[in-house]
Amino acid sequence: MENPRLEETGPRLTKQCSKCLMVKLPSEFHKSKGKKFGLQHYCKTCRLGEDFQRRYGITMDQWNQMFIDQCGRCVICEVDLPPMGKGVHTDHCHTHGAVRGLLCSHCNTGLGTFSDNPNILRKAAEYIEDNVEKVYERHIPMDGFGDSGLRGYGARLRGRWSRGRSYRRSKR
Repeated sequence: MENPRLEETGPRLTKQCSKCLMVKLPSEFHKSKGKKFGLQHYCKTCRLGEDFQRRYGITMDQWNQMFIDQCGRCVICEVDLPPMGKGVHTDHCHTHGAVRGLLCSHCNTGLGTFSDNPNILRKAAEYIEDNVEKVYERHIPMDGFGDSGLRGYGARLRGRWSRGRSYRRSKR
């Protein structure tokens, strides 16, 4: 049954998913202006399963099993992941397409920043480990501009240097 209909228990409209054939509320479907009733044919759950199959070559059941196998934690930092929500990233090899595991946002961003290159990641880890105790003295002059004598953004805000009227003065 593709069309929304009145439910027996009250005046709430429902719609049947074309894939799982379950009758659900309209809020369980993505909107689509081009469709007859303004809703997609598949419910959000079935649509997500289709997206996973197309993107990663795995089913939602396989994804759920991976989540259980990882005890609901990020593979790298072992932080607790929210169950199937924002902040859970399906890590995959961009060359071969194979799924490697589930990651938190921080670890996924880190891998992406280093282009999934293990050599660069090793060098970064060595750099951090080698420079743990190396401390440089920092000298910050009282005026905040250093010894260069250049006037920077801070001087503009304090009104010492401006092109015409400064922002601070114009708001008075």
